[in-house]
Amino acid sequence: MNKTRTRAARAARTVVSALPSLPLNTKEQIEQAAGAIEAALRDGKTTQAIELNLPLIGATDLDDWPGGIRQQYGALAPMVSEVLRLINAGAEGTCQQRVIDDADAVAALTLGSDVVVSFPTAEVLDDLRAIENKNDFRLKIIANPQWNTKGAIIGDFGFGPWKRRAEEFVGKFEQTYYLKEQRIQGEIVRTLKVYPNKWQVFALAPNENNKIVAEALGEFDERPLYDQLKKLLESREGSIAAMNWVERAKREATFNAKSLQAPPNQE
Repeated sequence: MNKTRTRAARAARTVVSALPSLPLNTKEQIEQAAGAIEAALRDGKTTQAIELNLPLIGATDLDDWPGGIRQQYGALAPMVSEVLRLINAGAEGTCQQRVIDDADAVAALTLGSDVVVSFPTAEVLDDLRAIENKNDFRLKIIANPQWNTKGAIIGDFGFGPWKRRAEEFVGKFEQTYYLKEQRIQGEIVRTLKVYPNKWQVFALAPNENNKIVAEALGEFDERPLYDQLKKLLESREGSIAAMNWVERAKREATFNAKSLQAPPNQE
């Protein structure tokens, strides 16, 4: 192998091994999600699941989403529509929306031969099965599913054979993109999955200039759950999560006072 081919091979390995970065805004998140979906589609993944971190709209001091799931749909639908547009470059027409369950903001958004179902619940599994069985759809995606199968004696899918059948069906939808923010013990953590890479965890905190920066905390083969994230945060030097509630309250008050003196930088 000559030197040119050796350098090219080394560069290719570098590109493959480079982990995705945490998106800084909604536009970057949409583009990253579209890229992950397309990469999975090239590998033959035609049934996928995505989780998008929603930008707050209409938040109040008491509630981020005073309008509930329908207000969240107002944030999710434009993001899903843009994802569909990016993976259907050159497609004619606009994204079509069909309501499946108005109360829970479950809707089918389609463009070209691709469909995304928003906020699916256990109650609409039959509707999802009907969509999954349609051969005229190239790509079938569920976005931000609302079912819960962990931590309960009887989860949203019931128990016994009903639960097993539902989980087998839901398991067909491979997680190809995931970005979720959680607040744990006074710290903000984001979990990221970009197909075909592993799961990544980032802690967000202000630096000396009061600008929010992301600190990579590790990679995981499976999605880390709350207790794992809590232990991960507490293991860091100077961790806020490891402080008692009095220390966290004092730190929060100090940070708020500094924020009033010097407005944070905008992205």
